[in-house]
Amino acid sequence: MSQRKAAVEVDESGEVPVIRIRGQFDFLLNSAFREAYRKFPSDSRFVLDMADVEAIDSSALGMLLMLREYAGNDPARVILRHLNEDVRRVLELSNFDRLFTLE
Repeated sequence: MSQRKAAVEVDESGEVPVIRIRGQFDFLLNSAFREAYRKFPSDSRFVLDMADVEAIDSSALGMLLMLREYAGNDPARVILRHLNEDVRRVLELSNFDRLFTLE
């Protein structure tokens, strides 16, 4: 597994903001992740592009729950996209497939 620098980037060019997460999705991204979604109204829909997420930990699961709450607790408002096999497994074992739309 490569050790790329973790980062959060926002693409506002489309109708729905896309938040791209790169590297390790963990507590070190807490502030950047929160700032990324809080710049939009709380009734927004969000797409998280997780193609470059190498690993996810329990603090990241908590951050996803905070985003879900911010977006109105509707699974259709937060789409987690481009999940690698390991990240998808963690999300499914945590029953996040019931709380979010996984693509």
